Amino acid sequence: MLFADQMHGFAMSCMAHPDVKTPNLDWLASEGTLFRNAYSEAPICTPYRCCLFTSRYASQTGVMTNTHCEIFSRATVLDLRHR
Repeated sequence: MLFADQMHGFAMSCMAHPDVKTPNLDWLASEGTLFRNAYSEAPICTPYRCCLFTSRYASQTGVMTNTHCEIFSRATVLDLRHR
């Protein structure tokens, strides 16, 4: 899987953006799966990553903002998964 931080979903030429040229991302999209309609339960970095790593909602892990980075130094992903 490839995830890009701070990138709008339509900021690729394969998504018909008139000004952006992304040949490598376009190639990856053509060879794999391109999600044209997706939903992020946590649309900011730290909560999203926590959701991705634990398969839990941000409200279930307690990681609701980017200021919760310190939680990873105290808890493992497995600990967060069992909350």
